[in-house]
Amino acid sequence: MLPLFFKPGVLTQEYLAGKRSRFIKPVTLFVLLNLFFFLVGYRMGLLNWNLRGVAAGWHGALAQKLVAEKQTALALSKEEFAAHFNQVLALHQRNMFFFIIPMFAAALKLFYLSSRRYFVEHLIYSIHFHSFLLFYLIAGLLAFIFFLGVIDWALGTGLARFFGRDPGILIPIAGGILWYMLFALKRVYRQSWLATSAKAVGLVFCELVIVAFIYRPILFFLTYFSL
Repeated sequence: MLPLFFKPGVLTQEYLAGKRSRFIKPVTLFVLLNLFFFLVGYRMGLLNWNLRGVAAGWHGALAQKLVAEKQTALALSKEEFAAHFNQVLALHQRNMFFFIIPMFAAALKLFYLSSRRYFVEHLIYSIHFHSFLLFYLIAGLLAFIFFLGVIDWALGTGLARFFGRDPGILIPIAGGILWYMLFALKRVYRQSWLATSAKAVGLVFCELVIVAFIYRPILFFLTYFSL
């Protein structure tokens, strides 16, 4: 667990080099952290999607139409339907997170076409990156906010209050993800710092696009047709 958090890319590098006995298998690591995240992080409100969140976006108009039709068909009030939808959504959210991994691996393949690496190698990187992401969203953010809380207590700066909620919390989230991406890409793919920096920013953007424009609509439609 420590190399995942403090040595970005080491787990991927070692696994691809065939040195696999010392570390937890990538899929096992992700499954454990995914379970931990949705037991702990979900209660903290992290990635806690609801009807309003998954019905927004490019599919918003269709989503609102479908919601109105289903609400009428089930003879539920707006509040009752939202509660029912959110309950079913919570069941799908954890499993659907797995589908982000191959999509991000495909983005890696495009960014590193010249490397001639196999898709499975990008897949291993993607598994480790998303394992880090789940762990960081809980442990990393809590440690960061606790540290700022100590500074607040000593100096009265108000930093913990700002970074502990929207929109301030997005800064340490983006910073942590970019930090991992930059050093992990450098270690695994071994390109120049300039190329690696540009690709790190591009891949973080790809992750946001995948979550907002693919993962979120899929969650909505999967939940809707499960009602």
